[in-house]
Amino acid sequence: MATASLILILVSLAVFAGSWAIAAREGIRAEASRGAVSAARAVLICLWPFAARGGLDPDNAHGRRAGKAQIALIASVMVAVAAASVYTNLTHVRPGKAASAVVQAPTQS
Repeated sequence: MATASLILILVSLAVFAGSWAIAAREGIRAEASRGAVSAARAVLICLWPFAARGGLDPDNAHGRRAGKAQIALIASVMVAVAAASVYTNLTHVRPGKAASAVVQAPTQS
């Protein structure tokens, strides 16, 4: 079960990276369909895909795809965090019980 959680973490991180790239690419395309995109604006969208404003137009297909990729990005983070929680709970080794001191019973004198 821990192995399945670890695999889910890795898959979620791969989806996160792919969603980030798609959201950035489609965000730049969405803004380009509204007008010219400066290099600084393109870098900003690559660093933070949520900065793209092309999704405001319902007829902009690139904006819709960017929005879907942003949702997939958020969902992949939530799945990765949940899988990491399961993984750490399954692999946590509880410390052993502390050894009690051996005390001899008092002898009668």
